Amino acid sequence: MQNNTAAVLFIIVVCFFGILTISVSAQNTNDSSPIVLEWNLNNDDVIQIDKYFVQTNYWYVKDPSVLSEYARGAMIQVEDGIYRISAIQKNHVILHTATLNDTTYSMSGEFYSYEQLPEISSSFKLLQIFPAQFQLHRTGSYTVPANRIMPNIRSIPTFPPKPVSIGTKWQANGTEVWEFDPPITIPVIVNYTVSGFEEKAGVQCARINADYSIFYENPNGINNGAPVLWEGVSELTIWWDYQNGMPVYRENKYEVSVYFTDSIAVNYAGTITSFYQRKSTADRQTEHSIEREIAETLPADKHYSVSQDDRGVVIEFGDILFDFDSATLSKKAQRKLRKIIPALKKHKSLSIQTHGHTDNIGDARYNIDLSERRAAAVINFLINEGVVDSRNASYVGFGETMPIADNKTDAGRLKNRRVEIIIQAK
Repeated sequence: MQNNTAAVLFIIVVCFFGILTISVSAQNTNDSSPIVLEWNLNNDDVIQIDKYFVQTNYWYVKDPSVLSEYARGAMIQVEDGIYRISAIQKNHVILHTATLNDTTYSMSGEFYSYEQLPEISSSFKLLQIFPAQFQLHRTGSYTVPANRIMPNIRSIPTFPPKPVSIGTKWQANGTEVWEFDPPITIPVIVNYTVSGFEEKAGVQCARINADYSIFYENPNGINNGAPVLWEGVSELTIWWDYQNGMPVYRENKYEVSVYFTDSIAVNYAGTITSFYQRKSTADRQTEHSIEREIAETLPADKHYSVSQDDRGVVIEFGDILFDFDSATLSKKAQRKLRKIIPALKKHKSLSIQTHGHTDNIGDARYNIDLSERRAAAVINFLINEGVVDSRNASYVGFGETMPIADNKTDAGRLKNRRVEIIIQAK
């Protein structure tokens, strides 16, 4: 029961996290002209989605000790048996597109889920990485392998076969998948309205309103510790750049209550703002420029390396930023980090992640914590230096789980004690 209950704090991050992505095929923007709603992607497109959640959770629980230490650390007691958690969450999605035929795309990539608890930290902590592999049909429906959780909002939106115009309404089936063992699938009926055309983010867009209610009783909840009842609503406004065949922006308001069997209930209410873009050739060129400029800035030293891969520009600092068993940046470390700041400040709209790693000496759980605190120290330093906005900054500690050398030797352990700074053009 403990693991499942504690997981609900994270599950809501992804519960309302469908990729509501449509293209609008139209020859003009005349409000009276019918249009066809459908997906319109290209082979080898890389789609990047950033979603920001501002959420307040109320936990109704008699004994908070059944929750995770992480959840308890962020709770504020409102009154006896009622606790509040305020969280800002971020989801970063990268999807690669392959065209299978005239009606279907193959989508593959990763869903990165982050959380910022204001009571604990000003930067985002990476909670989990979900692999994704699914088929997307031009009508909006999904085909997802049975072993995949993501995308957990499926077939939203699904479109009518006939052209629509302003004021057209329709309904279509959708699905939410919640991460329990086994996963819980909740069917929903979504109401859609084409509400107009307007400019958003500098481009002419079609505006679509959507909403759906959730009411689901889980007959197996008593047996497996999962919730027994869900009740909630979700309202969305979505804008599409119909000339380029993808959305640019989305707003979502939601409220959902989840009930367990042992006098535990959680109410979530919040808003989500979402930004969509194709990762362009210009973005890759920007990352190449950053890589070159930083390589020219850093001295030729075995403790530094800079490279570029699918994640973006990767700067690796060896075991030189922190003293033994410390997560405090020394003055010397700060001077080393400041060497890369001028190159980064030349470029606007960067997203920066820091990854902390350790060797395998000591307790594995402690190494996770130490690597996380070190990664947080580096990203907070960059935020304070004005390199990146906190909305585009995140960190994660991997501990000893991702070695790049043999931990059986001193030289190998030295290589494994590192912090990576990963830079992406936005």
